[in-house]
Amino acid sequence: MRSVQSGAALSALILTVFLLPFLTGCEDPGLVGSDFTNANTTLRVDTLEVDGLTTIQTDNFSGQLFFFSAGQFSDPLFGDMTATALVKPSLPSATSDDVMDRDATMKLKLSIDQNRVYGDTSAAASFDLVRIDQIWRGRAWKISEPISLTQDVVGSFTVTDQDTVEVPLDDNWVQDYRNFFIREDAQRDSVYRVDFHGLAIVPRNNAKILGFERGGTEFIIENVLADTLSQGLNDWAYSLQRTNVPAAPAGTNILHSTLENIVQFDMDLTRENLGTVNISKVELVISQDRETLANTIGQVSTSAVRPPLNGINLSLADPRDVPIVLSSSFALSSDSLTADDEVLRFNITTFTNSVLLSGVPEQQRFYLSLQPANGLIRSSLIYNSNAPAGKKPKLIITSIQSE
Repeated sequence: MRSVQSGAALSALILTVFLLPFLTGCEDPGLVGSDFTNANTTLRVDTLEVDGLTTIQTDNFSGQLFFFSAGQFSDPLFGDMTATALVKPSLPSATSDDVMDRDATMKLKLSIDQNRVYGDTSAAASFDLVRIDQIWRGRAWKISEPISLTQDVVGSFTVTDQDTVEVPLDDNWVQDYRNFFIREDAQRDSVYRVDFHGLAIVPRNNAKILGFERGGTEFIIENVLADTLSQGLNDWAYSLQRTNVPAAPAGTNILHSTLENIVQFDMDLTRENLGTVNISKVELVISQDRETLANTIGQVSTSAVRPPLNGINLSLADPRDVPIVLSSSFALSSDSLTADDEVLRFNITTFTNSVLLSGVPEQQRFYLSLQPANGLIRSSLIYNSNAPAGKKPKLIITSIQSE
């Protein structure tokens, strides 16, 4: 698995080097030739439709991100979702001076981002902490993977509008962790990785999905004979099952920040299609179906929400390297996006000028994806070439014309 990630990372690096001269295409370079000395020189604006937007489904890695998600919610537009989180406490070094007494107790402290709740904000979401019954690694964990659990519930909690919760953990689980904590042999760490599987945060009711902050989540050890100890996370990830997903409304494509859905397409940036090489500005314009987004979440409850969107990335990638390249910070162009915004504009002027004569690199395709892929679940709906007039994707080309 790591070799796959390394190969894709190398491909992304090569692509970055190729595109380095025109990565400033994310910025507005201004009007080329604005100081015209020829009074007969004018600007011409042409609009070309962009078609062939195709939804591609991928299975991205969901471990060791900034957030991990857990909860359950039925979205009329994006399906019934169940997110199960996986967490495992870190283990201090065998030479640590901290001593975990047999009478020590433990809690799991969870930090919750209440600004990014997915579902009914007024509802109470209930969870169980359940022992995991398999070896797993966050770096290799795919979002669609099912997790094997025991029947052993170690703790339970409910969240309404709290920013943090502290969940007492069952003593049998605490003693199992302590057995590794106090070991001093050379095999201590390797045995811990293999034999201690951590806990799953399993939703018990259909209410909402929460985003837990990795940095604020920790296991707290309370010992009457010593200071309170805090252990961060050794590993974390989450699984997402999405069922009963309706088809996208006519003329639209669905995007997910988890990269379950991305949009693939081609753009003809040749001189024959653009009609000129005297390019001043090129924008790709995409519209969001804001009305459908608002109407569908409103069907659930007046207090139901989807997490706010950050934006959409326009990327150029080899299909073989998707979705790994798209989950990186690399993007050809980006535009910010909120639930109230409808139109996105991607400035690809410098990119177009750079490849106008040579074309798009062989085997590369254009992709639209929600950003960032950081462990939070977000979704959006964009119009495609079958949308009503005025909503279709388009290229707006501004060129310099000499009369």
